[in-house]
Amino acid sequence: SYLEDVFTSFNYDLDNSLNVLSNEEEKLLYDFFAKDICISLKCLELSILEKKLIGINSLNNICLQLTNMLNMQNHNSQMKFLVQFKAKTIINIFDLHNIYEIIFGANIHQAIISKSVFVLKFLYRNNKLNTNQIANMWKLAQEKHQSIRESIFCTMSELIALFSVEDANYIINLINEMQYKEISEYTLNLVESIANAINNEEQKKNIIRILFNYSREDNFDFGLDKRIIIKSRTIFAKVLLNEKYKNFLLKYLKKFAINIACHRYLNTSLCVLN
Repeated sequence: SYLEDVFTSFNYDLDNSLNVLSNEEEKLLYDFFAKDICISLKCLELSILEKKLIGINSLNNICLQLTNMLNMQNHNSQMKFLVQFKAKTIINIFDLHNIYEIIFGANIHQAIISKSVFVLKFLYRNNKLNTNQIANMWKLAQEKHQSIRESIFCTMSELIALFSVEDANYIINLINEMQYKEISEYTLNLVESIANAINNEEQKKNIIRILFNYSREDNFDFGLDKRIIIKSRTIFAKVLLNEKYKNFLLKYLKKFAINIACHRYLNTSLCVLN
């Protein structure tokens, strides 16, 4: 095909190859990749939820497939170039249409957020989801109704493994500032995802401290739901048994033993030990 002929006579490094392509050839390739993306975006921008879901599902699949292809190591030079060009095309189109605003703007809907994980992962990997936008996601979770909060927290739980140390710190600090009455199972799921994702020692210390506080029976008097306390203890025990938290395990075993001997936090200490 003509598209195949375009790639037969030069080095398939993206930046160098774009200099070799004529404007007409580059436009042809861009239009070829942009077609499905633009149709999906058009659906996503409609007011009918069913159409919006078709759009976000399609974009999610495109981003997932492309991410998998970018991670493959056995591409020949032609395929590598095509995958890189398609990634650049998607990024340009997402920028042009402000995909973040479409998802988190005036027409925000929990179903769309829940289906946008691979789109948001693609944006983050390509430096198109910044700290200010993450902060806005958190702000929306606090201001909107419960279903929005739950969908944002679930989405953040999926994204957290990609976060930089700075972005992970930002989220940990926000969790630290939450009032006990605001803590839900979705908050705990986010905390557990952070615990599994982080490797920074200071961050691990902060997460352990958060889980210990959530596990304390006396915080029931300060608005922490009993179900949250019980689930926190289970997560706390799992995290302490994680290999990368072995430095904290002995410390907390000693702490629990002292608590039991001094009749402090008996329920917490016994439940976590069990």
